[in-house]
Amino acid sequence: MGRGFTTVMQSPAEGIQTIITQARLISLLGEFNAISSDGLSPSEHEQLYKKILQLQHDIVCHLYADPEEANLISPIEKIICLAFLALVSITMIRIIPSSGQGRAMTDHQHAAVHSWYQATSNPPTRAELKLMLWALLLFRQYSADDNKSENFESLLQSVAELLNIDTWRQVENVLYEFLYIPTMQRQDLHSVWNEVFQE
Repeated sequence: MGRGFTTVMQSPAEGIQTIITQARLISLLGEFNAISSDGLSPSEHEQLYKKILQLQHDIVCHLYADPEEANLISPIEKIICLAFLALVSITMIRIIPSSGQGRAMTDHQHAAVHSWYQATSNPPTRAELKLMLWALLLFRQYSADDNKSENFESLLQSVAELLNIDTWRQVENVLYEFLYIPTMQRQDLHSVWNEVFQE
């Protein structure tokens, strides 16, 4: 789980590498809790919750604490960070719709995807396209009630076409290269795929 990140960012900086490691651990704990008959104990749940809050804090600081450094962060790195936020928000910490956080994050997701589209090589590498497939599925699920979801759908269709992917099994093989919690995500992401491609 997660080997796709090193393929895309062959020598990731320490900051993003730490974030990837944190997100991988959280995903593994979430999957363990979902499939184990005993699951996590109350104290382990508390520790997981603290790890999620720490991950969210670290990502926001990484992306936005220093405007000058933020300008040096690649679009791919921003997309990875925002996809991690979407992942934990969808699977582990529900966001209250009235908070406005969901729409604000969708705006950041959209801006990061647009920046990647403007900056990427033509054509993008296969590794980049796989990462975008993973991220766009998460962004589309996260923004389901937002008008920007149509933009994510359009890009998702284009990325899938470039990867020559047209079945859910192929999609799931890509998801496993990044961070994917099948027990908690398979049904919802499969539904997103079906909606976008009208299967």
